[in-house]
Amino acid sequence: MRSEPILPSDLAWLLSPKVLLSFVSPNNIKYLVIVLLVGASLYIGLRKFLFKQNIFSSKRYQITSLTMIILACLFVHLIFSNKKDNKIVNGIPILSKINNNQDITWMGNTTHAHFKSLSFVWLNQLTTQNMQYPKGYNQKKLKVLKKIQIFD
Repeated sequence: MRSEPILPSDLAWLLSPKVLLSFVSPNNIKYLVIVLLVGASLYIGLRKFLFKQNIFSSKRYQITSLTMIILACLFVHLIFSNKKDNKIVNGIPILSKINNNQDITWMGNTTHAHFKSLSFVWLNQLTTQNMQYPKGYNQKKLKVLKKIQIFD
């Protein structure tokens, strides 16, 4: 993983739809518009019949299920944020074996994403630092280096 943040300049191509649409066949765009219109009209037409009531009618069940989802997300975040030396705590099924025992980061992003699921890679990116800082890295050291003009 390169662990680089996404910058607004990386998304500049979204502002030029002609360039974006030049990669796609006009027929595909027509089909997409038709599918979206049919899907939207089906949803609007059938929602009165299919979605009459809440999935969970009781507020208690709604709050309990929402709490369970939030707790699961927090638990996963806690696992990844408590890494030491890029190692997850041992004893967590699957995750600790995949992360700790097999270092395949040198094989590139595609192999890394295929071997460790994409969600694993995304969660890992959310909880790790963007850059590995060298030892002794601090503001004072940078000022000293700037004074002796190692870099501009």
